[in-house]
Amino acid sequence: MFRNSFLRALIVLGIGVALVGYADVALRYIVQALGVLFIIPGLVTAFSGMAKREGNEAMPVLPLIAGGGSVLLGVVLLLIPEFFISILLYLLAALLLLGGGIQITQLVLMRREGMTSSWVYYLFPATIFVVGIYILVYPMETASLPFLFIGYAAILYGVVELLTLMRVSYFRRKAQMMAEREAKTETELVEAETTAPTENADASKEA
Repeated sequence: MFRNSFLRALIVLGIGVALVGYADVALRYIVQALGVLFIIPGLVTAFSGMAKREGNEAMPVLPLIAGGGSVLLGVVLLLIPEFFISILLYLLAALLLLGGGIQITQLVLMRREGMTSSWVYYLFPATIFVVGIYILVYPMETASLPFLFIGYAAILYGVVELLTLMRVSYFRRKAQMMAEREAKTETELVEAETTAPTENADASKEA
């Protein structure tokens, strides 16, 4: 039990260090794995559509289009994962910039109408706008942030688990030493009690 917990803590700690040190590589591998998951069902769909053709019937178009599109998307994900990640993040940045800009514009118009005056209302849309700019400038760094968070969380878990196990081991050894000491004391008391009558009997004989 203790050994399994210790091994689990070391594995989690190692995973955390790997994610923090190679977050971009982990993201790339995940996107490539998604590419493989798109390629396999695409090929199955295309070949199953071709296999269902009977005699001189025309080649079924729908399975070929669906399967071919899935395979094409999988190849893009597998060969150039950074391109796919960048497109998604640019779209996300554009949505954030658009949403933040619209909210700020609405707040400015409301301020002119006297509906709002506190700067607190501008905090959230301004944050959205700044995050959009950051993603636009640093797309790959932003994409690896979730893996960094997971990595740091795993490191924290592993360190806390190891410290807890070390503390539990220390108290167990301490309790075992106390138990052995108490057992030794009891043994010495029993031996003293058994030897006391003998010594008294010898003393009375001598007297």
